[in-house]
Amino acid sequence: MDEPLSNLDATLRIEMRTEIKRLYQERDLSVLYVTHDQEEALSLATRLVVLRQGALVQSGTPKDVYANPVSAYVASFMGYRNLFAGHVAGRAEDGAVHVVADDLELVGRLVTGEDTDNAAQGTAVTIVIRPEDIRVAAPSAPNAIQVIVEVVEFHGRELAVRARTNRGLAIHFKTDESVVAGHPATLSVPRDRVLVFPDDDDS
Repeated sequence: MDEPLSNLDATLRIEMRTEIKRLYQERDLSVLYVTHDQEEALSLATRLVVLRQGALVQSGTPKDVYANPVSAYVASFMGYRNLFAGHVAGRAEDGAVHVVADDLELVGRLVTGEDTDNAAQGTAVTIVIRPEDIRVAAPSAPNAIQVIVEVVEFHGRELAVRARTNRGLAIHFKTDESVVAGHPATLSVPRDRVLVFPDDDDS
């Protein structure tokens, strides 16, 4: 199936997605399904394969690919909307890295198949954060990010928010906390959810 739902309206797309999954589960069918839609890929797949220019980049269960992308390219496809060019500012004993992008300073998890010692101070990296992993927090929270809320979209049980740091770096996050456009806020993200990829990933 090559993007069979792409021309349907939102409601019919969801209904047909469920019907397709019901059919292949009940009849024990193997289905090759091509899509550029992250939600479709996650909801329909039992095994998810990410291709780039005809080459396999990553494969695994939807849960594994979503939570542990192997590159910034895969992360961007899987909804990690915050991608920042930065550099390594230091290393921690537990293998974490201190990274900087403009006025954004964070401690995160280096994701690379190479010896992690190669990521020395000054190494160019791509910092990747999923909006769902960012929380509204107190100024003293670990990995605190000071922002001004710019756009707030109501999505039912949660808000989709775009904010900016003092130097204008846009950050996207989701929250059920009350935030107001034009007001300051402090954000925080767990260090194991700040993914740091070598800059040669070519995302």
